[in-house]
Amino acid sequence: MTTQLKEPPVKSALFSPAKLEQAYLKAGIMGFPGSGKTFTSVDVALGLYKYIKASKPVFALDTETGMDFHVSRFKDAGVELLVAKTRSFSDLIAAVNEAEQNGSILLIDSITHFWVEIQAAYLKAKGRTDMTFGDWRPVKQTWAKFTDRYVNSRLHIIMAGRAGDTFDYFTDDAGKKQLEKTGTK
Repeated sequence: MTTQLKEPPVKSALFSPAKLEQAYLKAGIMGFPGSGKTFTSVDVALGLYKYIKASKPVFALDTETGMDFHVSRFKDAGVELLVAKTRSFSDLIAAVNEAEQNGSILLIDSITHFWVEIQAAYLKAKGRTDMTFGDWRPVKQTWAKFTDRYVNSRLHIIMAGRAGDTFDYFTDDAGKKQLEKTGTK
């Protein structure tokens, strides 16, 4: 009979045994206008609210007044909905902080408006109307204040964003430049 020796537990200064902890949903829903982004976001929020047996309100940042059409859905579900209508990037960061402290879920509709606002503010400060390649680094550094907060928050966040078409020029058989749709962003 062979006896197998049990390996001693691994000791690590960096790692510890895995354990089950609360995970927080981070969801992004992209679509063209009228495709159902807000409706789907509300469906997910109400389902999640029920699934996690939440008791705190749902917070919503509404840049397009789309949440107005869903107030009755929250009332019918017995879920308190608190709404802020803004497109200010500073409000976006504050909303994550406040919702993390006082809410169960944060809806952001549409995240696209906050991204556009950062770019517009940057260009205004520079006195220009067009972005250059060198402008993207400071703009993305500002945007990272949100993305870092979004990923690391102890809060369920569902955000909707507008899809858009991408275009590029090509030269046709006659040697004339033509613009064509090349994809979706």
